[in-house]
Amino acid sequence: MFGFELMSDLLSEYRLAKWPLITVCPIYYRPSVEVFIKPTTVKGVIGYFELEGLKYSPNPTYGFYKAYREQINLMKKELDISLQFDNAAFCGFLMMSLENSADSEKTDA
Repeated sequence: MFGFELMSDLLSEYRLAKWPLITVCPIYYRPSVEVFIKPTTVKGVIGYFELEGLKYSPNPTYGFYKAYREQINLMKKELDISLQFDNAAFCGFLMMSLENSADSEKTDA
């Protein structure tokens, strides 16, 4: 928590405290635990899966990061064991699924 907040505070001085920049290193070093936060994908995942208690904010906070990471790791546990090793791949899959669901909603209307 301290490191996350420290990095966010330091980058804020230069207007660089952005979710992708802050979360890229942790996912690189611990891909089975950490998550990469891409704002559009995160907002879509929260809305589509109706994740309770998560409200996206463009300002990075450890509280949101921790809660979102817990949700992703819980969802990932529902998969086959062979698909549980990489959160970046899982989040990419969710992103593609959201894009496909948006396309099907357009054709249904």
